[in-house]
Amino acid sequence: MRYARLIAFAAPLFVAFSATAAQWPAGAKEEFTNQCVTSAKANVPAAKAEAYCGCAAEKVGMEFSTAEIEAMQNKKGSDVTPEMKERLGKASTSCLHYLNP
Repeated sequence: MRYARLIAFAAPLFVAFSATAAQWPAGAKEEFTNQCVTSAKANVPAAKAEAYCGCAAEKVGMEFSTAEIEAMQNKKGSDVTPEMKERLGKASTSCLHYLNP
């Protein structure tokens, strides 16, 4: 897949910003989105990067609880389970249509 590298860069960003829809910790959603856009712009136009990263941030907020997002913010990553990693991959994949409409 042409955008496999974008999924590869997005998954670590989700982990770096590591129940029900989450309330992102203060500033974390914006920081995640900004870092995602900065990374994605190396491979796609800025508008596509912004759309993809905004979608990814929304999906994370819908898929993970606040406690899970806080666990993923742990820089060690020790609180991120294999199941959470799988969910992160699915969340980012569901936004790929923004990169190649």
